[in-house]
Amino acid sequence: MINHHLLKITLIILTLFNTNTSFTQEIFGIILDGNTNNPIEGASIYFDNTTIGTTSNEKGKFTLEYNKNIQTQLIVSFIGYKTLIFEEFSTDEEMTIHLYESNEVLEEVLLTHKNAWSRELKLKEFIKHYLGESDNGKSCIILNKDDIILRYDDAKKQLTARAKSPILIKNTNLKYTITVELDRFEVNYSLVSKNKKRLNLDYVFYSGANFFKSLQDVPTKRTLEKREEAY
Repeated sequence: MINHHLLKITLIILTLFNTNTSFTQEIFGIILDGNTNNPIEGASIYFDNTTIGTTSNEKGKFTLEYNKNIQTQLIVSFIGYKTLIFEEFSTDEEMTIHLYESNEVLEEVLLTHKNAWSRELKLKEFIKHYLGESDNGKSCIILNKDDIILRYDDAKKQLTARAKSPILIKNTNLKYTITVELDRFEVNYSLVSKNKKRLNLDYVFYSGANFFKSLQDVPTKRTLEKREEAY
């Protein structure tokens, strides 16, 4: 998905799941380590771009509310394991989900040649194009920046981002925390000047999953108004 305004798009999708909670059913299951069959406690289970989610207990068990208005994917993740995405699932029987450890080692390549981008510049460009430059985007704070791996390919004029763990974002304006499972993110430039002061954007590509959690148990009237304006 090409995305220049990720936050706005995900908030638009989010509204679809906060309106009608009738015909609520439950998805239930157990999360197990794929190699040992041991239960995994603390795994995240949620619907992409919603506030609907839960975690597995000490026995690996979970229960998650579901209604037919939800049309997004079911995400299951745990730090150090490969994230699973479910397009289809059943409310009639227990799900048995096996997670497998990720062997991928993410490291930031440090380059020393004259065209190398500094960490500061790469992070600045990532924040600019990932969160956007709207008031809501600028109100976002990434809480674990050190977990973001950034690489710039001079030949391709391309900035890419991965993450060692879910990216945690605090939106102080809309009063949300957002947990991001970043699958792929790239910024492609049509022109990059030698002094890097001119960075002409070609396009941005993003894929991943997002879980929203309100910072207020009962959102204030002003917060609801701001969210409505953002939608």
